[in-house]
Amino acid sequence: MSSLLIQFMDSPQEGATTPITTASTFRRDLRNWIAHRQADHPWMVTIIETDEQRLHSIANLWSDGDKVEIINGQFSTRLDVDSSLMTWWLADNTDAGVRIIVGDRREAERFSPNVAPEAITLEAVTYTDIEQPHANPSELVLSFHADSLSAEDITDAVSRLTPTSVLVSRPNPDVTRRLAHVGFAFAGRPWGQAGESATYVASSSMTASDRRRALTVKSGQSIESFRSHLPAPDERRAAARKLRHRVSRAALRDVLDPSFGVSKDSPSLGDVRAFIDAVPGPADVTWDIEVDDREEVDRRIHDCFDNFGVWPISFSMHRSNILEPSTVQDRSDLISPIVPGYPYSFTNFAEYLETYARSHFAITHRKAGWDCFRHLEIMASGSAPLMLDASDIPQFSMVHYPKQAFRQILTNARMGGVPSMRTYEALHNFMTENVTTRAMTHYLLQCTQITDMQRVLFVDQQHPNAVDYLSTLTLIGLKEHFGRQCFPLFPAPWIYRDYDGDVSHLYGRGFGTTRLLDPDLRADNELSGTNAELRYPDFDTLVVGSISRNTELAKELARHFAPDRTIWIHGEDTPPLADQVRSHRAFGTHLFIRSIDV
Repeated sequence: MSSLLIQFMDSPQEGATTPITTASTFRRDLRNWIAHRQADHPWMVTIIETDEQRLHSIANLWSDGDKVEIINGQFSTRLDVDSSLMTWWLADNTDAGVRIIVGDRREAERFSPNVAPEAITLEAVTYTDIEQPHANPSELVLSFHADSLSAEDITDAVSRLTPTSVLVSRPNPDVTRRLAHVGFAFAGRPWGQAGESATYVASSSMTASDRRRALTVKSGQSIESFRSHLPAPDERRAAARKLRHRVSRAALRDVLDPSFGVSKDSPSLGDVRAFIDAVPGPADVTWDIEVDDREEVDRRIHDCFDNFGVWPISFSMHRSNILEPSTVQDRSDLISPIVPGYPYSFTNFAEYLETYARSHFAITHRKAGWDCFRHLEIMASGSAPLMLDASDIPQFSMVHYPKQAFRQILTNARMGGVPSMRTYEALHNFMTENVTTRAMTHYLLQCTQITDMQRVLFVDQQHPNAVDYLSTLTLIGLKEHFGRQCFPLFPAPWIYRDYDGDVSHLYGRGFGTTRLLDPDLRADNELSGTNAELRYPDFDTLVVGSISRNTELAKELARHFAPDRTIWIHGEDTPPLADQVRSHRAFGTHLFIRSIDV
């Protein structure tokens, strides 16, 4: 008698970025598992696949040997399906390299927010379809991906089909617990690293070999669990820095990162999905909030300088990219389909902002640092930022943002309703007054009190090959204010509107940082393409756009510019460490820092 293996659907999310000509990891892992089995009899294999375009790659994977039946459809645990057809949603975004079929239209939109998903019909695959052709196999193995079926449905299938063993990719505690309830015990893993897969067999038929494999895996899991409770390398380094700082009796004002360099996690994609599902709406109920005023922003700024001797600074947005907010009635989506963590691709910044603009809310959260350009993109579109971790923003991070408003929006969204037009307009006004490139340049001048600044030398040797958001946006703001009297030592030609070169290789595809300025603002050295005529004495002020990436050059230039005529900007995602703060401050320059985690 033959052994029968039934492999159910792949994880839509994991398979989304797999080219249709290539079998997914889930499919390949099972094929390799069969290939390494020592069996005296052939296997019959039934595979259920939702995407018709992936059938060919699966057939190629099994072309040598075992008898394979591939069923195109979606498995259903319902014994009596009302119709043999089911409506699902296809998101096929060629630009992003994404193709996914899911049952939830909103999920499809998140994978392809700039290409509308297509409603498709799938055959409903029932127990009858997979039971009738194969009667009484000598061995029955079921293979599931825990992201494609719920733990309840997996358990239902196991109870109905009574396999000899069950193979699960990406198992979770709920799957293990439910399978135990129907008499299946963990018996090791069939492939991959710890946690990637699991084998379950009927408890009554567990062999000594099964028990040994399970014990080996569980022992490894115990060791990994023990290791996970040990300090990670960055935590050990942070502890050493903290000890050195205490022993040296260095000033507390040097510490802009109380964790001393321990990395912080962003909300998981699971947390994001759960939050989205918990936002009730409806769109016909609106509420007002009070948006932070300028006095509050100024208080944060001066409190930071008084405590730490450095000026906080934030990302900014060119005014031309800030849209007028749409009316509440013109917004078609409760929450934007653009969600961090999903693979999407836009080639046009205006289209990207317009996609945000048609939503009442848009999800954002901390990225590598608290200040994230996505926050500004959402505000610029006229949508309301739903910042999941808004209540955790440190006091002196994101000081130029309406942080209190972010917290109120989060609280109100959980309760229901959407922002009023008055609220959208207040957020828009706050942005145009506080976080445009012009506003941030005005802020620089105000803090430094260099009232006679006329000819500015701007330095960032990353240009023209790379965009550094804070540095590049600072250059744009200085250009708006000083025009041809702002001289970039390393020009960035793509900031001008007449630039006709490709910008897609730049960070963020150049969104928000390219083709913004009037070409007439070019300085002489940008027009000539040479710095031969530049002499340091001709400039009254030096601005270093990224001190962390131009440290040696900045030190060299310190010989030519007085400290009180020099502005250094630290724009990294993480705060400078205490010794770096002391080193920078020792030069006596005007020091602006984006990431301050206190």
